[in-house]
Amino acid sequence: MRLILALALGSVLLNSGCMTELLSADMPLRVARPAGDPIDSAGGAKLAGVYSVVQGEDIFGSKLVALWVRGELCLYSGSEVIFVETAGSMAADTSARFNGYYRFVRSAMTGSISLTILPDEGGRSVGAGLRNRDSATFTIRGTFDNPNGDGSRDIVLVRTRALDTAKFYIMGNCAGGRNSERLGRSENSLEMTRFSEYLGCNAVEVDLHVTQDDTVILMHDDQFSPRTVETTYILGDVSSFTLRQIRRNSRLIHGEVLPTLSEFLTFVIDSTNLQLVWLDPKVSRGVDKALEAQKNAIDYARRKGRSLRIIFGLPSPEILDAFRRAPLADSVEALYELLPENLASIKSCRAWGPRWTRGTQGATVAGLQNGPHHYWVFPWTIDSPDYMTQFLNDAHYDGILSNYPSMLTGLYYAR
Repeated sequence: MRLILALALGSVLLNSGCMTELLSADMPLRVARPAGDPIDSAGGAKLAGVYSVVQGEDIFGSKLVALWVRGELCLYSGSEVIFVETAGSMAADTSARFNGYYRFVRSAMTGSISLTILPDEGGRSVGAGLRNRDSATFTIRGTFDNPNGDGSRDIVLVRTRALDTAKFYIMGNCAGGRNSERLGRSENSLEMTRFSEYLGCNAVEVDLHVTQDDTVILMHDDQFSPRTVETTYILGDVSSFTLRQIRRNSRLIHGEVLPTLSEFLTFVIDSTNLQLVWLDPKVSRGVDKALEAQKNAIDYARRKGRSLRIIFGLPSPEILDAFRRAPLADSVEALYELLPENLASIKSCRAWGPRWTRGTQGATVAGLQNGPHHYWVFPWTIDSPDYMTQFLNDAHYDGILSNYPSMLTGLYYAR
């Protein structure tokens, strides 16, 4: 079991795609679990809630949110972009222990962290699992390397309340995170998709391009470049290369194989618990192929009894025109990103995705949600804590798309 503490950004981040030279991040992809028995899902799920930071507030903020994600405990805050991952187990004395590391995303600073839940402070309840359904007040104690490199510091967390269980989609951009966040996984990769759940995501957005041989792939940029791939041979327009050429001569920036849309959707269904996928096409070419992959995935998920919504983005008039001409346009769900007045003209449209620069638009949002079509509304792409707080408070959205889903998770649940 891994414990991930993803703490959110404390100062305003630019909501733009501007890239700067990246610092390296010494972040292991795996951490060793301490000796002891694994923590079962029933025991781990008890730890979910909002925690008060009694010690370590100057680093981690005043509140942390805990979620139990695929057998791992994840913590999130709204004061700084810090990411912590630890592996945990039950010791013989019924205490729960975790060892791992933390890192500051913006500076790539890392350090070790150790956490313990003592038997009388909730550890015994965690170990009991289903045998004990109490709602114990959990206290998490531990130490972490001082960020200035001078010794260690104490951290103490006390759970104060349970989580709001209302449905809300925390949507990670580029399958959960961009290359600029240096998470050790490439944007729009299967590995990032898997990791997105530990960042707090229950939904992801992915970007679609089309190769020379008409294969729909996951890629944000119009061109292959050193920002996205490790190669000296596959550089230039995405549409200039076949899928075979791409895979024979390049890998994504962290060494992964570039996925097709069909491979990605199958992976989401088989290997994640994500509940919603937003497909964001970058070109009008290949819309037919993308909708075919979407429809096949919907049918596959239904056969498996898997609850998953897949929505096809309509970000431009050109892509909307291609969508209207597609034979499968009425067989899938779509999300329109332009003016809401045109929503009703798109038969299969299920959601509206307004850009954050249009403001919170509370009355418009409520009208669309409560009208005859009951549209979802997902604003994009919100990356600063101030704007996240404003959008969470001023309107009742169905979800928000962000490059920093861990920050959004902390702010949403700790409200």
